[in-house]
Amino acid sequence: MSDEAYNISMWLRADVGETFSLQFNINNGRGIFRVSRPGVLEDSPANNEGMICGLTLADLHASEFLLVPSQGHRKRYLFNDLAARHLSALPLNTWSALQVVMVDGQCSFLLSDDGSVPIGDEPETTSTDPEDEIDTLQRTVRALTLELAAEREKAHKLEKMAFMLEQELRQLLGDEGEL
Repeated sequence: MSDEAYNISMWLRADVGETFSLQFNINNGRGIFRVSRPGVLEDSPANNEGMICGLTLADLHASEFLLVPSQGHRKRYLFNDLAARHLSALPLNTWSALQVVMVDGQCSFLLSDDGSVPIGDEPETTSTDPEDEIDTLQRTVRALTLELAAEREKAHKLEKMAFMLEQELRQLLGDEGEL
């Protein structure tokens, strides 16, 4: 069956605090939303509809959506092709449609500007209107803030892992061992 035969609908919303929510609906099968975090996979229950809230940019990029059709094999969809600059342009608290596309042989979700066409690399437009320039700068700041938050989250996770490894090593070496 094609993706259209499953009638997959997926929406993304930018929330306050640089987080995102996803909502899905499937007419022919069930979906599982999976977030990959260091050392653990978090799966939502398989359902034909659902909503996941509080996702950071890093969570979103490390996530996948598994389609469990009524008949046939599971199909995997990725979110790692959603660019921070596009996500930063999302209006707060407004659902935006995602579209299934093939990227490097993988099924991925991309933002749709009108609900049917993925947003690609738009040509740069020049504007002399100061409000347009301010809007562009605000979107750029939001994109950079999202990227910075994702990098900070990665750094925090790495620091936590390093601390846990150090503690484990200390236990293995005992009080006599030095690091």
